[in-house]
Amino acid sequence: MKKIIAAIDFKDTSQELCYFALDFASKLNAELIFVTVLNDWDVAAVGKISSMGYKVDGDHYSEDIEHDSIEKIKNIIKECGFPEVEKKLVLKSGRPAKEVLTLAVKEKADAVIVGEKTHKDLEHTFEISVSGRIYKKSPITVISFRTKQYSEKLKKKLNIH
Repeated sequence: MKKIIAAIDFKDTSQELCYFALDFASKLNAELIFVTVLNDWDVAAVGKISSMGYKVDGDHYSEDIEHDSIEKIKNIIKECGFPEVEKKLVLKSGRPAKEVLTLAVKEKADAVIVGEKTHKDLEHTFEISVSGRIYKKSPITVISFRTKQYSEKLKKKLNIH
């Protein structure tokens, strides 16, 4: 593997996923591309709320989120270390699964790393998660990252001693 995409969503597990991706890429001497995607629905919702007269700065929402997202990823990467890994940051806007896969194909990536499918927010109750969509539609290898906590939870469900 020469090039790996790591999809970051800024959930609680993002730092662990970044560390895993950096460690994995360093062992393979692979280039690592971190990507995060601003969901079009979120941007559209803020614009709609703003147009209804509420005090939300819809014009600067995307710019602020983009700046914050880049800074968050930079800080997470800095905290994780691995200065020898060739890496870059990409920020996209659109449908997250589609944008991650489009980037993977354009970059000729060998694999994409995604976090575990969570059910913490209502969004996942009604539709397949972003990671689920990536698993289903990816033309390249998908690596499913598991936090230690989630891994232990799954092991208990298997009831293996």
